[in-house]
Amino acid sequence: MTARVIEMPTRTDHRGSLSVIEAIRDCPFPIERVFYLHGAPAGATRGQHAHRELQQLIVVVHGSVDVGIDDGTTVEQFAMRSPTTGLFVPELHWTRLANFSADAVAIVLASAPFDEADYILTYPEFQELTRGGR
Repeated sequence: MTARVIEMPTRTDHRGSLSVIEAIRDCPFPIERVFYLHGAPAGATRGQHAHRELQQLIVVVHGSVDVGIDDGTTVEQFAMRSPTTGLFVPELHWTRLANFSADAVAIVLASAPFDEADYILTYPEFQELTRGGR
């Protein structure tokens, strides 16, 4: 699997907009955990790790965040600026969030509860895992 932007179903009328994320239909995995990032100070960087099995969908619901995704071969940059799009991040993808606007709020939908053992915290370990085949 590769990282990709997913358009959220959105309905807009004179009252505003409503965007929906349904597990499996709009999100490519069953949602087991939800967390959100907010209040990042200027110059902050978040993430800078990968997961062995966890999949995520990152939605910037307010403000903006730049997300770098590295699959071990290719590095892609995603400018997340709209609450109507989400960034799907599969397992074994190094993720780096940076350039948070002062008002940024990002919601992350995850495929499993928190598990410290699932984290790959050093880039050399990530490179070794992705070179050895997934």
